[in-house]
Amino acid sequence: MAQIEAPTMRNQVANGTFGDANSAHAYADLSAAQIGDVVDLVRLPHGTRVDDVKLVHAAMGATTTLQLGYRYEDVANGAAVANYFLAAAASSSAGTRRSDKAPLEFTAPVILTATVAGAAATGRIDAVVGYVYRG
Repeated sequence: MAQIEAPTMRNQVANGTFGDANSAHAYADLSAAQIGDVVDLVRLPHGTRVDDVKLVHAAMGATTTLQLGYRYEDVANGAAVANYFLAAAASSSAGTRRSDKAPLEFTAPVILTATVAGAAATGRIDAVVGYVYRG
């Protein structure tokens, strides 16, 4: 299992004043990412309420699956939940999935993650996160 850092991982996400809604776009181009590989997509600061998450992916390869979740930047703040926003589902054909979870506010910095399963995955994944920074 490898940890893959997306080009967007270190991007600064906007911290809107007075609870303004924002969105963050994260992406990664995977090349034969193996089963169990975790892609760190973007860091969200403490006080962020995630309202919406959308995953868009290319045809990643036969029998591949992707799940979308989060992990705390500091493991002392809590356990990772690899499938919180989207459970593992087929990604062998290009597609878009949207989370049906209720808004979730984080009290510590988190990393939005995508986890590969089923088979090695090749192709682009994009995640769009709708959030409100509450500080």
